[in-house]
Amino acid sequence: MKKDSSLKPVNRKCFIYARTACKEQVGVDKPIERQIRICSDYAKKNNFQVVKIYKDSGISGNSTYRPKLTRMLDRCKMGKANSFIVSSIDRITRNSDEYFELRKYLAKMGIRYYSATEEMRNGDSPEAQLSDAFLVLMRTYEMQLRNRKRLKIKNSN
Repeated sequence: MKKDSSLKPVNRKCFIYARTACKEQVGVDKPIERQIRICSDYAKKNNFQVVKIYKDSGISGNSTYRPKLTRMLDRCKMGKANSFIVSSIDRITRNSDEYFELRKYLAKMGIRYYSATEEMRNGDSPEAQLSDAFLVLMRTYEMQLRNRKRLKIKNSN
């Protein structure tokens, strides 16, 4: 993972946010711990000071209504940090409509977010915004395909 020289927030304090969707993953924490490790490595390489780590376990990415995500965003609004890091964009949400609403809200509040594994979308350039939108739409599509497959399996029983 290369150092991203375009990252120049005034306040280098950040949060880390990690999420798992499957209930089977609750208590195991391996996926969450892997996400945290990826984000921590990214923070270190880009000179961020991690203030706190927020984790939502066993909660779907279909919605942004999650207790720890909400708490983290509230703390950002209070000025405890002005950015957060996720391992990938789908940790925020897999719902494209909610994602674009959240992105507008974050921009209005001056809160930045970084994807540790999708660095091409970090930043404010038109290319980063296009990459960001494409990734979110692809993740939404993948989720819809999985849901369709689950429904097909359920209906065949």
